[in-house]
Amino acid sequence: MNVEIISSKLQGTIDAVTSKSYTHRALIILSLLNNCGKIINPSICEDTITTMKYLNAMGVKTIIENNVITVSKQSELINPSFFPYNDNSGTSIRLLLPIITELFTEANFLISEKLFERLTNTNLESYFGYQFSSLENNKIMLNVQKKAQLPYLSLEKTSQYASGFLLLSILKNSKFNFDSITLPSYLLMTIDYLEKVGISFNIIKAENTTQVNTYNYNLINYYNFNVEGDYSLMANFIILGCYYSKIIINNLSDNSIQGDYKILEILNNLFETKPFYFSNNQLLFNKTVLKGNASLNIDISNIPDIAPLLMAYALLLNEPSKFYNFEKLNYKESNRIISTLATIKNMNGRYKLTDKVIEIYPSNLSFDKPFDSYNDHRIVFLIAIIALIENRTCTINNCQCFKKSYPEFFDNLLKLSSKCIFKED
Repeated sequence: MNVEIISSKLQGTIDAVTSKSYTHRALIILSLLNNCGKIINPSICEDTITTMKYLNAMGVKTIIENNVITVSKQSELINPSFFPYNDNSGTSIRLLLPIITELFTEANFLISEKLFERLTNTNLESYFGYQFSSLENNKIMLNVQKKAQLPYLSLEKTSQYASGFLLLSILKNSKFNFDSITLPSYLLMTIDYLEKVGISFNIIKAENTTQVNTYNYNLINYYNFNVEGDYSLMANFIILGCYYSKIIINNLSDNSIQGDYKILEILNNLFETKPFYFSNNQLLFNKTVLKGNASLNIDISNIPDIAPLLMAYALLLNEPSKFYNFEKLNYKESNRIISTLATIKNMNGRYKLTDKVIEIYPSNLSFDKPFDSYNDHRIVFLIAIIALIENRTCTINNCQCFKKSYPEFFDNLLKLSSKCIFKED
C-alpha cells in the first residue's frame, strides 16, 4: 500500500491514541490475576493483538467491546504446542518470555526470521537457553528454555526483558539486579501498573547498579486499568500543533511518567513563547515562532521511539542539532539509524554520523522523490509530519506498517483536513 499526502492547512480536534506500552502490561498483569479484570481505553493495534493471541493460546479469554477489553480465564494457564505466528512484535515476546518460561520451563514460538534476528541482537541468550530450526517462507521455530540462574538485567539494548521479569512479581516475591543506577521510563511504567494491583517494591541503588525487591503479599485478584494517551505516538501531532495552532488533542495526561512525555519540555525550549497548554483535559496550541538559535542537543537513550521524529524535525531548526546514545535504534522494526538517515537524505537533508554523535543540519528540503517506509511505522509517521509542517506533498511507499502501532494515524490526519490518497502497489 502506498499513500500520497497532499499539503493542506490543518485544524480540528483529535483524540489521543492510548498507550500501547501500558496496554501490553495491563493484558499480561490481568492474565496472571485469579479473577482478571478490564482494560478501559486500550490500544488496539497489531502489536497488542499479538499479545492477546499469545495469552489466548495460554487459555486466557480476551473480549473487545465498546473500547474495553475484558480479560478472564477458566482454569490454570496452559502451554500450547507452539505459540501463534509472530511477524514483528518484539514487545509481545520479550515481555512474555520470562513469564512463560517460569510457568512452563520451556515453550515453542513460531516467528519470522527478522524477529528472530531482533531477539538474538538484544541479549536473548543472556536470559534464556534456546534452540531454533528454519522453516519455509522465512519462518523460524524457536524453542526457549528457562535458565537456572538469572544474571544482572541489562538495560543497554532494551528494557523489555527486564519488564517481563518484573511482571513475575505477581507469581512470586523476587529480587532483581540491574546494570544501571537509573531505571528507564518503560521500567517505571511496569512498576506503576504492578503497584496498582498490590505489588510493593524496595529499590536499592548502589554505585553502578540497582537492586529491586518485589513483594506480592497484598496482591488483589481483580482490577480495571484505564489507559492514558500515548506520548510516543502523539508526539507527531504535538509537533504539528506547534505549527498549526488550531489543532486540539484530547485525553493526554499533563503529569505522565512516560519517557516520551519529555517531548513537551523539548518543544517548549525551542520556541519564543510557550507553544501549548493544558485545559479541561485538552492540549491546545498557541501561535509562536522558533527561537533564532533553536537546536536540539539530546541524549536519546530514554526516548528512542521519538528519536527518529526529532532527528528529522531538527532539519527545520535554525542551528545544527546533536543526538547522543542512539544505540537502541539498531534494534527496532528497522535499523532506525540507517532508515532515519536514509529518509533524511531522501528529503535532501544534511547530516553527519560518527560513533558517538549524529549531527543534523538545517536544510532546504525536497519531497519530490517517493519515500520508502523500511517497513517501520515510525518512519511513515515522521515523513508525513515533516512534509505537512513544510506544507509539501509527499508519497510514502509500503506504508501499511503504520497499523502496527497506530491504525488511526491517517484517520486523524483526515480529521485535521489533511488529504491522503491510498493506492495499492
